[in-house]
Amino acid sequence: MKSSLGAGTCFKIRLPAGVESGETETGAKPADGGLAVDRRAETRVLVVDDDELTLEAHLTVLQDDGYTVVAAGGGREAVQQFENAPFDVVVTDVGMPGMSGRDVAKRVKALRPQVKVILLSGWGIQENLKEAREAGIDRVLSRPYPLAALLTAIKEVLSGAAVQVTTESGAAPPSREMSRT
Repeated sequence: MKSSLGAGTCFKIRLPAGVESGETETGAKPADGGLAVDRRAETRVLVVDDDELTLEAHLTVLQDDGYTVVAAGGGREAVQQFENAPFDVVVTDVGMPGMSGRDVAKRVKALRPQVKVILLSGWGIQENLKEAREAGIDRVLSRPYPLAALLTAIKEVLSGAAVQVTTESGAAPPSREMSRT
């Protein structure tokens, strides 16, 4: 809450997103008849972006969805954090000063190949998927994208979905999907 004399009061309220009983967070019925285990709180996500507002937005949406989230303001900081703590997913901006998101992905995969990497690209569909795959990137999200697309991307990479680019609408263009071999 923020309040200023003569200016009014501003309340910030955060409510958790809910799912209907018996459904998973994606809306699918679990195979165990509604007893699916939610592992989001156990999933550690490292978010890397040099833009403070973007970083804060990603942190908020991921924390609100139940993930354990750590922020890094650039590539070098991200690698240092990654070397000192375990993570399941790294979400990184592609264009950052000093160390690019591709370089972060290469270092992450060199240290722990099983960790999933999502690259956030303002360069859109022009992102070269062959280069992304060679760098070990599991998903490319093309800006602008709805924040819900980030949540979906994390769930999909953790379930082993194919490498792909996701467009502004949050949909993956069929011609741009690639499977890892």
